[in-house]
Amino acid sequence: MAIATALASSCSIKEDRAGCACILVLDMTSCSNAPDNVRLALSTTEEKVELDFIPGQDQPFYEYPVAKGVCSLSAFLCPRELSSGTDRITVELGENCPELFASRSVFEASGETAEHKVVLHKQFAEVTVNLDESPWNAATCEIAVKGGINGVSLTDLKPVEGRFYYEVPKDPRGVRTFRLPRQSRESAAELSLELRAPGGSPQVFDLGEYLAGVGYDWQAEDLQDIIVKVRNSEIVVETSSSDWIIQERDVIVI
Repeated sequence: MAIATALASSCSIKEDRAGCACILVLDMTSCSNAPDNVRLALSTTEEKVELDFIPGQDQPFYEYPVAKGVCSLSAFLCPRELSSGTDRITVELGENCPELFASRSVFEASGETAEHKVVLHKQFAEVTVNLDESPWNAATCEIAVKGGINGVSLTDLKPVEGRFYYEVPKDPRGVRTFRLPRQSRESAAELSLELRAPGGSPQVFDLGEYLAGVGYDWQAEDLQDIIVKVRNSEIVVETSSSDWIIQERDVIVI
């Protein structure tokens, strides 16, 4: 860990052990192959502390003495631009949503030791827009996505309200990709996808409505990825039944 492991003061057998610290063991094995540092924000009845787990350098089991009682732990794969002490990640207007993996848990640390396994969950949906079967020129078509959520709180993983607007870069292969942050039920209805030929009028698709129509779950632990197939002025919706694993993402096809 970026903060050196602290050792709890020991209690002898003859002493009243009620006031002794609990040794919290954080199991970081699921984060051992993470591509970047994993930040941990731990809160107990007596302190708040931030720790950085460095994959490939730190041991996967980390011991930290805590006051006995309820603990809360936020963990997230730390984007390089995120500074220490920041309690939310927000997307600047015109920028793509970062790939954020995070988790939050509340648990009891009441014995001499307590163990907690840290498992990060996918907090973004990657959207692929396929123009192969549409009348739009893949090389010149302009695509933008709009919404009312531009970030996520790192204390409770709830969406952060704010204007989201991103112009998807052109790709002559006819496929465009962007990422959406986790939405609330209300904000999901504001999502829209705008297609425009150079100099032409935009055609707006109510992305939130179509996702609601297929039962897209913005409250899922791991958000599904989305494929949008544009066919003339139609959007055809299908769903995938594959389970989420890191190597094979859950996908919804529109």
